[in-house]
Amino acid sequence: MGGPRVAVIYDGACPLCRGSVAWIRARDRGGAFDFVPFQDPGFAERFPQVPLPACEQAVTLVLPDGSLRSGADALPEILRRLPRWRLLAPVLAWRALRPPARWVYRRIASRRLRDTGNRPDA
Repeated sequence: MGGPRVAVIYDGACPLCRGSVAWIRARDRGGAFDFVPFQDPGFAERFPQVPLPACEQAVTLVLPDGSLRSGADALPEILRRLPRWRLLAPVLAWRALRPPARWVYRRIASRRLRDTGNRPDA
């Protein structure tokens, strides 16, 4: 493992989220990530800077410097740390692609919440 790890905070009750984590884990040969379901005991104490409602809506990264990225904005950060995928990271980080990427992410996330019954307001 080289350097500080990035915490990937996700919904451990969501099959789509667990599948995404499995995809990242299979490609994370360098051990760049620490995967943490927001339902884990001690989550709030370990990550007091991370608002739980945000985690219920989208994957959230806690970067080594303490900054946060969530939803579509987390994808370039994830890909940047995966050797065979890092060349795609700058494309997804391109300013012109952010609005459509965020829209697509929100659409998928809202369907995920509806389909799994994991809605925060339910």
